[in-house]
Amino acid sequence: MFDHLRRLEWPTLALLVFCYVLWGLGTTVVAAAWLPAGIGLVVVGAALHSSLTHVMLHGHPFRSHFWTAALVF
Repeated sequence: MFDHLRRLEWPTLALLVFCYVLWGLGTTVVAAAWLPAGIGLVVVGAALHSSLTHVMLHGHPFRSHFWTAALVF
């Protein structure tokens, strides 16, 4: 019944959420508190996003190219 959920790569999705959280915090709350820390978070988030974009080019975490592309747009 839930085979489509089992086929998802949950660690990849978790890393993508973590990447967007880093970017969001780095450009708002942390940057307002201390700009160098905000810049550091954005740099780490951008590097992680670049790596995840490469992974998603190979068809992960979904089999549908549409949904995979929608995650990293």
